[in-house]
Amino acid sequence: MSLSLSTDIPNEINKMLLLRILIFSLILFWCLGFSITSFFPDSIFMVFYPFLKHIYSFLCHQVDYKTIRVNDIHFLVCARCTGIYFGTLMTSLIFIFYYTNSDISSKFLFFAAAPMILDIIFYSTGIYDYSAAISFSTGIIFTGQRSQKRNCKLKSQIKSRPILTLKN
Repeated sequence: MSLSLSTDIPNEINKMLLLRILIFSLILFWCLGFSITSFFPDSIFMVFYPFLKHIYSFLCHQVDYKTIRVNDIHFLVCARCTGIYFGTLMTSLIFIFYYTNSDISSKFLFFAAAPMILDIIFYSTGIYDYSAAISFSTGIIFTGQRSQKRNCKLKSQIKSRPILTLKN
């Protein structure tokens, strides 16, 4: 018995697999950009810190008390953005190996965004203090569902088939 790439898979599926790998690689590069200086504080990557901080400032407020710190260096995006980006990274990794033709309704996306919206409202009105863990979690919850919807749209014309098959 051997594991091999199925030869009866249409070229569209192979192209979709390559596209998924490319998307995952780009998202990984993006996530490394805002976090690598925290994980390797005494490395050559610190030379890029001011440049990267400036680039990510266009996308996130970067308020220090709302960011995640590793080795006493803040990530270059807030905890919520970190959750959104890491959620997208995890989802894109999963979609390299698994995909379906199911579609997700917009109502489901609203409910996935509800925890994030409620967190923003509760913090802004003073119901509770800011929590990076809650912000990070709500970002992941929202992103996973949003990525699922985007993935369904990308492959709406491709039927579900296994990419790898077992041959006797």
